[in-house]
Amino acid sequence: MWNNVEHLVWNKLKELHRDSQEVYLLAISGGLDSMVLLSVLKIIKPQAKMIIMHYHHGPGANLKYRDECLALLKSSQSDQIFLETEISSVELKSENEFRQSRLEFFEKIKNKYNVSYYFTAHHLDDVLETRLIKMIRGTGLDGLESFKEWNQKIFRPFHEIPKIVLQQYARDKKISWLDDPTNQENDYLRNWIRHVWLPQLDQKMPGASENLARSLQNIMNESSSDLDRYAVESARYVTRIDQTVHINRVWFSSFNTKDQLAVLIRVIKESFHCVFSTSQIKEVVRRLDKNQNEHIFQVASINWVINAQTIMLNYIK
Repeated sequence: MWNNVEHLVWNKLKELHRDSQEVYLLAISGGLDSMVLLSVLKIIKPQAKMIIMHYHHGPGANLKYRDECLALLKSSQSDQIFLETEISSVELKSENEFRQSRLEFFEKIKNKYNVSYYFTAHHLDDVLETRLIKMIRGTGLDGLESFKEWNQKIFRPFHEIPKIVLQQYARDKKISWLDDPTNQENDYLRNWIRHVWLPQLDQKMPGASENLARSLQNIMNESSSDLDRYAVESARYVTRIDQTVHINRVWFSSFNTKDQLAVLIRVIKESFHCVFSTSQIKEVVRRLDKNQNEHIFQVASINWVINAQTIMLNYIK
């Protein structure tokens, strides 16, 4: 009989119509959360082929832990579980280098197996920490929405599950895992939020951190309802040719001002590799709100050519 975590993940697979797949890609580090993910999928999809994707970050101060993780995952292989791994040949210096190297490896494995997405074990606590970091560094709703449960490329089935639930699952199932020693170093902002700020918040008001996480998710759900149209309709109303993008102006005008800003930000991020600020795009929205049918201007390294039917963006290299 399945428990609550297993039922939840199964239901999410069914909602996304991913329950009948024969091959699943899992990003597995060897830590508690990802080893729980592997265990859950083994139980609910016992006949499916599980591909563990594990990136070894190579030489450095944490080499012993990285070698132990690789050994743990090699021991986890079976007739249905296969390991795909790669070891960095150089010492990676920053979190950004770690992340970029992992993502390039994951893309390589996705292409090898012709699978369009993969699983990660990010849980409710991870989501809260990531959103708090983004808010501290300065972001809007678009930035907060980037850590979704499902974005066509990554599926995070534990997105709404607190870490404490996964810890209990691991104890109940007697799952083996390894703790990253660097997770205890409060020099990192994420670790300080995790080990100092949030525990102090919960001490002051029990349950506050979980309430905060769910409140932020409710805000995301409410704010994204209209923008769901963008994902559905953009293929019809947004066309791209080289460095030029055409947006149907009548369709664009059907969004409210807040969502027009979000639509332009998404179009620019998806189409161009340029640096821009939210204030610049707010200026564009203000200009588009004028009664002029035709006008031309430059903002954020982009030529904006406007007529009654079309908003044309041409990136200036």
